[in-house]
Amino acid sequence: MVPREGPGPETQLLGDDVGTWIGDEDADDNPFCRCIVGLLCAAICIAPLSCLILWIALAGHGTVLCAIGLGIPIIAIFILCFPVPFDGEDLEPSGCCGFRLNDAEFGINNYFQRLGTFAKAASSSGFGDDGTVAKFRVKLRGWFEDQTDGDPNIGTKFGANTQMVYSWSDCKQRMTAMGSRISQQTLKRENELALVVLNNSMGKFGLGTSNKAHSIVRPYLAHLFDCAEGEGWTFQRLQSQFEGFFADLDILDHNLVTRNVFDVVAPSKSKTIVTQMVLKILHRIALDMDINDEEAKELTAMQTTDLLPMACPLRIAKTFFMTACLTNPVRQQESKWCARYKRAIQAKWPVMAFHGGRPWNEASLNVTASAFLDAMLQAGGRSVPLAIDLVMGYMLSKNKPPCLNGVDFTNETNIKALLFEAMRYHPPVTTVPMWTRDTPD
Repeated sequence: MVPREGPGPETQLLGDDVGTWIGDEDADDNPFCRCIVGLLCAAICIAPLSCLILWIALAGHGTVLCAIGLGIPIIAIFILCFPVPFDGEDLEPSGCCGFRLNDAEFGINNYFQRLGTFAKAASSSGFGDDGTVAKFRVKLRGWFEDQTDGDPNIGTKFGANTQMVYSWSDCKQRMTAMGSRISQQTLKRENELALVVLNNSMGKFGLGTSNKAHSIVRPYLAHLFDCAEGEGWTFQRLQSQFEGFFADLDILDHNLVTRNVFDVVAPSKSKTIVTQMVLKILHRIALDMDINDEEAKELTAMQTTDLLPMACPLRIAKTFFMTACLTNPVRQQESKWCARYKRAIQAKWPVMAFHGGRPWNEASLNVTASAFLDAMLQAGGRSVPLAIDLVMGYMLSKNKPPCLNGVDFTNETNIKALLFEAMRYHPPVTTVPMWTRDTPD
């Protein structure tokens, strides 16, 4: 997802709009910058307190000490907020509290506040009075209902020229038509993930890249996963690998609600054991890569740290504080992983097997490796563990719905039925954003 310095000659083989990707020489993570951030933060806290103590002790020089006590924090905050030059394209004109996308204005009231209330509803814990219906289900339903105005099947509160479609039949019709409308240039995907509009500080997320980039990436991802059954993976092989991982556990320590803070400050404490299992298995079946526990924890934490800079307004993501503490360190991690993926992709396909057998060029290899990383961080590597978490929650919970009491979960048919119902009731992907128009450009 991280932009390179600019399109080189190999990019021209694919066209100028191939998209943005991670190159293994990209990120410049300078620990010295983080030391400066630490010193500036310390100055903000220490300077006023030190001046207050000196004023009390000396009983004089109040004006000078006040100027120092206020001036140093102001200067430090200014430096921390100073924008760092950005080597990618801006998403759209962006301020500290909003942005514009396809002529739609998003700000505090019609975007950030609504995402905040959504997150609050989704993180609700406990059960209702009957002890079987989780509170977050009730609160999320209320959140979606609150976005409507008149028509219960259309959410309009995000404003501008956007709406959310709730009806199953309408959603089916729109998603079925996506392929043909993309070909007709009347539908496009932007740099979005569910309800969140992502800025380009970390590059473009795979779903929002150009059609040319997709034409390179899709056949390889398909033959790593969907089309690899019987070769890259089998049901029996997956079952055996999960059985082995679960057999080694004494405690199933998994909590996707509390993980976000720990992912940033202490990944080793983050309760994401199922996510780590899934990432190990996906790497093994797709690219024949074995990753150890520490590497699985690193990738799992990156599922959060990768999103944080992209989810805030671009002007904030470009500040010295964010760049030094989060953006550049994560970019370096992603570049390191993409370098490994490029070697593994070339080992699996020495030439571009689905593009006439031509040699790999740097642009095609980079965009394919970047897309695989996206799949691990924000697609299957994130949603599959959530699906497992939901199904296991129903199987192991003391607060089962009455219909699950007495169900034999050693019967695989019952587990499969529960899986489909859980995915219907708790879809891991809450929304599929798209932008449409009546006629092509």
